[in-house]
Amino acid sequence: MDYRLRDEEDDSDTENAEYCQIFNELKPGSIDIALVDGKHRAYTALKNIPLLKPGGILLIDNVNWFLPSDTNSPTSVKTEDQMTEEWKEVYDIIKKYRSTWTSNGVTDTAFYFKV
Repeated sequence: MDYRLRDEEDDSDTENAEYCQIFNELKPGSIDIALVDGKHRAYTALKNIPLLKPGGILLIDNVNWFLPSDTNSPTSVKTEDQMTEEWKEVYDIIKKYRSTWTSNGVTDTAFYFKV
């Protein structure tokens, strides 16, 4: 097993942030699970998708802030019209994946299983 943790306390732009540099080190289809959290979530979600093995899990924290759902958590995106262009690009890919959403009533976390 190989675990990699990167510091997100970097004020660099998206592509130069330390924790975004990991994408230059990994091969397509080489990871089982990716946790999407931090400042550059849409970017990291998009970059992780091709890195995931078939059946791999894309785990998105606070997903209700970015992707449409019927959740009751506050400040949630309800329709695709409320999404940013970056998140629309991610959503166009992962909306066909099997998913499971969890909620604590304030924020939601989603597991997307790559086909």
